[in-house]
Amino acid sequence: MGAHREVPLNAVLDAASFVRPHPGLPRGGDRAVVRELEDGALVVLLDALGHGLTAHAAAQAAHRALLAMHSEEPTVVLSDLHEALRGTVGAAAAVARVFRDHLTFAGIGNVAGWFGGRRLLTREGVLGQRFRAPHVTEQPLSCSEWLFLHTDGVSYSGEALPSGTAATVVRSLVDSAGKSYDDAAALAVRWVESLP
Repeated sequence: MGAHREVPLNAVLDAASFVRPHPGLPRGGDRAVVRELEDGALVVLLDALGHGLTAHAAAQAAHRALLAMHSEEPTVVLSDLHEALRGTVGAAAAVARVFRDHLTFAGIGNVAGWFGGRRLLTREGVLGQRFRAPHVTEQPLSCSEWLFLHTDGVSYSGEALPSGTAATVVRSLVDSAGKSYDDAAALAVRWVESLP
């Protein structure tokens, strides 16, 4: 992880996602949301079960629920998504609340979260079907330190991320490590010092 570098007051959030549907299908069930807030961001990466239009319908239901939510607490967001996804195929999701000095993370299912080169703990389950209280991880956050999320359609095991902006990182990883038989999505976020 290196030495802790406080996030300066002039830092800006570098956040991006890239979602690719299953090759050959027009739509998929992966969905990413980055909601920038005054003191950071709420980030969500969701993977509806299956592929195609059924998975897309579940992802749409989750997206509508996320847009209507007022909570920024990862456990509450996951619980609300669980309720919103009842009657659908269900989904896995990872949620993080990014502040200037730390992040809070929780996940249900197989959407992976990585921070400081280590995989963050998620709980088994399927939102909309089987929900257990999520494990919450809190981590101190330094400037330029990546939080990286990806669906199971991306093969990644903690190796160094490509250099560049968040948009470059997620596009590069989905293009190079996205599975040819699944939807693939990635989301990356970090604080970077802004130019004067």
